[in-house]
Amino acid sequence: MDNSVPPRVGQGIPGFRLEAYCPERKRYCEVALEDLLNQGKWFILFFYPADFSVVCPTELAELAAIHAPLRELGCTVIAVSGDSVHTHLGWLRQESLLEQVGFPMASDIRGRLAEALGILDEHTGLPLRATILVNPDGVIMDMEIAYFNVGRNVRELLRKVAAYMHITANPKEACPAGWQPGDTALTPDEELVGRVETVWQAKKDVTDQGDDQD
Repeated sequence: MDNSVPPRVGQGIPGFRLEAYCPERKRYCEVALEDLLNQGKWFILFFYPADFSVVCPTELAELAAIHAPLRELGCTVIAVSGDSVHTHLGWLRQESLLEQVGFPMASDIRGRLAEALGILDEHTGLPLRATILVNPDGVIMDMEIAYFNVGRNVRELLRKVAAYMHITANPKEACPAGWQPGDTALTPDEELVGRVETVWQAKKDVTDQGDDQD
């Protein structure tokens, strides 16, 4: 096992270049950090344990359902497992839950990227369920890691992507719990400290009144 320390949130993601199958193009392709950075977009690495499994197709089906909204936000989605690109293709052809999958399915067949990220299970040799959101500068902004038997709430990912994009565009603001695009954000300052409920509620009331007038 590699003893190097995996990157944490706020640090750069390790370089990678992986073979993939691209369903929208119906061909094998390649995904690489260098290319993603050159595109200047946010991207998600959605690691899952294995093809032809039970929980994984339910997650990928949910991810496919929000792929279009994520793309509209300017966020690229890449699914990753330790399976070969040929296995990806075979699974896509057989599993009806995956009919709407259009994002690339990458092959980390040697587990090098999963190991570098600290999400490779040493007992099984499989990647854990991990969702990694990376900004256009290659910095990890959000990371969720779960064990094999519980699927993720994929739709929460859409909200978090929008929230991170909002605070990047508005660095003096912070997004409170459950924040959705169009909701009131918070501005940390001396007025807010110790009075979050009062100030936040007042701002929400103003926003709600504006929505009613529209």
